[in-house]
Amino acid sequence: MEGSEHRTDAIRVDRAMEGIDTFLGAPYLPPDAPRLQAAGARAAFMGIPYEGGTLTQMYRAGSSRGPRSARQASTYLSPYNGELDVDIVAHYGLHDCGDVAVTPIDGALSRRNMETAAGAILDAGAVPVFVGGDHSIPVPLARALSSRVTGQMGVLVLDTHLDAANEIDGDRFTNCSLHPRFIEFENVEAKNIAVVGIHGNAMQRDELDWARDNGINIFFQNDVWELGIEVVMREALDRVWDGVEAAYVSFDTDVVDAAYLPGTCSSEPGGLTSRELLKAARLIGARGLRQFDVSELSPPWDNNEISARLVVYFIINMLAANAWHEQSGASAGVSCIDSATRVGARA
Repeated sequence: MEGSEHRTDAIRVDRAMEGIDTFLGAPYLPPDAPRLQAAGARAAFMGIPYEGGTLTQMYRAGSSRGPRSARQASTYLSPYNGELDVDIVAHYGLHDCGDVAVTPIDGALSRRNMETAAGAILDAGAVPVFVGGDHSIPVPLARALSSRVTGQMGVLVLDTHLDAANEIDGDRFTNCSLHPRFIEFENVEAKNIAVVGIHGNAMQRDELDWARDNGINIFFQNDVWELGIEVVMREALDRVWDGVEAAYVSFDTDVVDAAYLPGTCSSEPGGLTSRELLKAARLIGARGLRQFDVSELSPPWDNNEISARLVVYFIINMLAANAWHEQSGASAGVSCIDSATRVGARA
C-alpha cells in the first residue's frame, strides 16, 4: 500500500510515553564513584523515597513518591535553559543513579544509606542532586559533604518552617530537627546557616528563640515582600558563604505559596511565588554548587503536575547558573550573575 513503506530518513522525536523514566532522560548508573568518573558524570540525580515516622506522615503523607513524580514530570521537559544557553544533561554528563535504598521502619539504616550514596557521588567529583522524601534527609546528605570539606561549610535552607526542634517525641532526626543537627557538625557554625522564607502559623516560639539565641540567620517571607527576593537572597548567600569552603543547599517545597506548589507535605499560603523561586535558584547556582536536595514533593496533593514541574525547573535553573559559575572562573561563593548580566551571552 502506498505510504506504508518504513521511512528510514524520518526525524526521530523522543516521546514521553516511551521507555523507562529517568530524570530528563539521563542515562542510568548506580552511585559508584569509579563508574561515574569513567562515564564523565559531573552531576548525578538520585531519589530518596524516604518518609519516616515523622510529622509528614501524620498530616500529608506522600513525599516518598516525590522522586518518581520529578522523573515523570521531567520527561515532558527539555534540559536546555535557553536564557543561560546551557543544556544541563550535555554540560554535566548528567546521570540518574536511581533511588537510595531506604526503609521507614529503620531510620538509622536509611540515613547511613543516604550518606553513603551522597559520598559516592561526591567522590566521583560530581554534584549530587537529590529529590526526597521528607525534610529529614538533608542531615545525612549534608554530613557526607561536611566530612569531605577541609574547611568550614555553610548551609542555606529555603523553608516555610524553622525546623529547629531538638527532638519530636524523643526522635532527634525528624523533618523538624534540621538546625540543631547542623550545628553539631564540627565545621558548621550557626552564623553560616541561613533560612529563607519563614512564615505561616505553624511556628513555635521556642524554636524561634533557639534559632535566634544560637545566631542562625532568619529571613522571613515578609522580608521578601518588603525588600524583594534578590536583595534577600544576596544577603542570605553572603552570610552562608562568609569564610566557608562549600555550601549545602536544601529546598523544602512548602516554602512556595500553595497556589504555585500545592503538592507538598505542609502546604502554607503566602509563600514564595514560582517567579521568586526560580530567581532564587539562579542566584544560588551563580555562587557555585557542591550538593543540594529538594524535599517534601508530595504528588498525591499535586494538581496537574504543577508542583513536580516547578521542582524540575528549579533544578535546571540552579544547575544552569552553576555552569556559568564554572565557566566564569569565579571563586566558590562569588556570584557570576547579577541583574546587569545580559541574558543569552556569556559574561
